[in-house]
This record gives sequence, structure tokens and C-alpha cells, in this order.
Amino acid sequence: MERILTSTPTAPPDSGSRLPSLTGLRFLAALSVFLFHSSLASSPIPPNGPVTPFADQGFAHGYAAVLGHAGPLGVSFFFVLSGFVLTWSSRPGEPARAFLRRRVVKIYPNHVVMWAVALLLFAWATAGLEPGFRTCY
Repeated sequence: MERILTSTPTAPPDSGSRLPSLTGLRFLAALSVFLFHSSLASSPIPPNGPVTPFADQGFAHGYAAVLGHAGPLGVSFFFVLSGFVLTWSSRPGEPARAFLRRRVVKIYPNHVVMWAVALLLFAWATAGLEPGFRTCY
């Protein structure tokens, strides 16, 4: 009996498919930025007081030395990776205007909701402060 072997062509990757491994890498990039900020020994906001969460100064300095470059590297990697993921999510033959409209419809509502939440939290946080503080903003 003769056996005929046929190969089935594999379909090209779907450009609209999700990329969970890259999403995980984006998380690691954001985590590195968070860890960098937690390693700051003094506040970047005047009066620049100490903000380290560690009681042991030796550990705090070692932690800052290890993570001193994690923030800028994490930001750069996050933006490069996000650019790739956005390019991957574009549909073949889709006009730029349609792509931008689709992105705005997906992202803008989140910004509006968070803006409203931030306004409410700011109003709540400043409710008990002296009247002179409110005129600063």
C-alpha cells in the first residue's frame, strides 16, 4: 500500500491575535519602573525629604544601587514594546484614520473615568485643608 504524504500549509499569524508573552514583558517593564521609584532615597518634590521605605540604610543603598537604572530602562523598553504591540494590532489595509479612531474609542473612556476619580479624590483630600491652600490650584 502506497502512502501519500501531504503537507497542510500553515496559516500566517493572525495580526489581531493577542500576544500574552509580550504583555507579560510589558508588566515586567512597568514593575521595574515601580521598583526604581521605590528605591529613591529622597523625594523629587520639594522639600526633598527622605522617603525610603527601608529602615536599614545599608539595605536601602544596596537596593538603590541595584535598581538605579531600572526605571529609565523599563520606560524605554515599555515604549518600544508598546509600539510593536500597537503595530501588530493594526489590520492589513486599514487606513490610519480608522486605526486611530479604534484606539481612541478603546482608550479614551478609561481616561475620562480616571480623570473624574482623580478630581473626586483631590476634592476629598483637600476638603479639610486651610483656605489658602485651595487658592494655589
